[in-house]
This record gives sequence, C-alpha cells and structure tokens, in this order.
Amino acid sequence: MKFLVFAVIMIFALSIMSNLSFSSTLVTENSVVSLKPFYVNMTEPYVSTLYNNSTVYLGKVAPGQTFYIKIFSGSLNSKNQFINLGWNQLVAYGLPKGWIIDNSSLYDNYLSVEIKAAPSASYGIYKFKLKAINFGNMSGLGNSIINSEINVSDNVINVTMPYNLITTDPFVYKNVYIIINNTGVSDNPFIITSTGLPDTSFNESVIAVHGRKSEIAYPIYLNTQGIYKLNLSIKSATSPEVERTEQIKIIAKSNPYNNYLSVGSGSPIFPIIYAPLEAVMYFIGLLIKLI
Repeated sequence: MKFLVFAVIMIFALSIMSNLSFSSTLVTENSVVSLKPFYVNMTEPYVSTLYNNSTVYLGKVAPGQTFYIKIFSGSLNSKNQFINLGWNQLVAYGLPKGWIIDNSSLYDNYLSVEIKAAPSASYGIYKFKLKAINFGNMSGLGNSIINSEINVSDNVINVTMPYNLITTDPFVYKNVYIIINNTGVSDNPFIITSTGLPDTSFNESVIAVHGRKSEIAYPIYLNTQGIYKLNLSIKSATSPEVERTEQIKIIAKSNPYNNYLSVGSGSPIFPIIYAPLEAVMYFIGLLIKLI
C-alpha cells in the first residue's frame, strides 16, 4: 500500500515538472520568435538589439580612452531558426587616422571590438561602421552592417562628495569617500591624488565602471591637530584632458581614548605599560563623564 501511494505521488510530481518545463520552453521560444531574423544583440557598452543598416549612438569617450563594443554571436536565420554561433566575427572600420581598432577574435560566444580614441582627437561626433560577419554565409545570416556614432568629449565623469567636512583623530586612519559617476563608455582607470594634508600624499588608481556611480574610499592620516583643506584630484590615467577637483574640510582633534589606544595598536591594556600618562588621562576622562 505504501509503495502504491509513493508511486502515485511520484507520477503526480513528474507531471507537474513536465508542465513547468513545457511552459518554460514556450516562453523561451516566444521570446526568440519575437525578434526579427539577422538581429545583432549588443551587450557592451550597453544592451541593445540592432539590425542591418540601423544606427546606434554608443556614448562618450575622451581622447586617448579605450572602449569596447561586444555582441552575442547568436541570431536567427531567415527561417527563424536560432543559430548559436551565427556571427563569426565583429569588425569596425571608417574611423580617422590615429584611432586604434582591435577587431574581435573568431568564433567566440561573445565577439568584442576594442577601440582607442586618438589622443589628439577633436571633440565631436565620429561616425564609423560595425560589421557582424557570418563567413561564407554558412548559417544563412550574411553580414549585418551597423552605422555607429561615438562622441569625443572630456565631459565623461561627474565627481561629488557626500559631505564637505569630516572630523578625525590624529594617529588614526580615516577614509574620505568620493563618488565618481562615469557617464562615458570607457573603463580605463582614474588616478586620485591629494594636496593640503602634511601626512597624506599618494596616488590611488581606481576603476569606475562606465554607466555607474562608484563610491571610492581614499584613506587619510594626520599626526597633528588642526584644521585642514584637503584637495582631491581625479584624473583619467589615459586622457590628460579629464580631470576634476573636489575640496573637503578636515578637522583633526585629539581624543584621549584614541590617543590611548593608538599607543597599543588598539589594545586597551598595553598602553598602560608603554604610556602610563596617556592611560591616566584616559581614565580621568572616563571619571569626568561619570560625575
């Protein structure tokens, strides 16, 4: 009897799973069929579905910066049959002298063209061609040519700071946060430098992914009390024309407890041995708070 009940349950479960699988297949097929034959599925610098002789605006890039155009190799042929490796290569052509183009490799699932804008490129819109190739028309896709536009500009980032004043303690590391909104299409690194603090001056290389806001931490350190103005400069590592500067006020004020901990690397016990005066000041501070 138990075996019979178990068998009925298993048959019911398999029936449900089969129906779910069938529904999933229908959804997948419908989503594919909704696309027209010979489509080109672009995934970078953003997601878009392109067709032969269509026009695409790619975005902004600064002189000397590099960007990528990536497509998925799958598409539909004239019979609405999905071909997994339909496109065999992606190439770009028609850009002025001084631009560097590295066309995609062959027969990959994703085909990517790397383009570096000429360091001396003037600001403005540049038009060129992208060609998705099906060699020998083996998959029945032929070639799709996309009219492409890229805007050369130095206005590719916006830089903000969540606050204009912070307080810190001497001998304690503190993070200053910068928000970089990369409005361009390049993922080339940025270099952060600083002036205005006597004990903090170093370069920090960071990546701010295109099309996103990235919060970057820049550590500072001071060993003297005072009021300072920290100037942070954010420069493109590949385009000297891209630079933004933000300023923040830093107040470094001594705190007995932090001074006490700093001697013993954060331990509340060892400073008693190494710095008894600081330890006494710390405990006096505690007693004052309790009174």
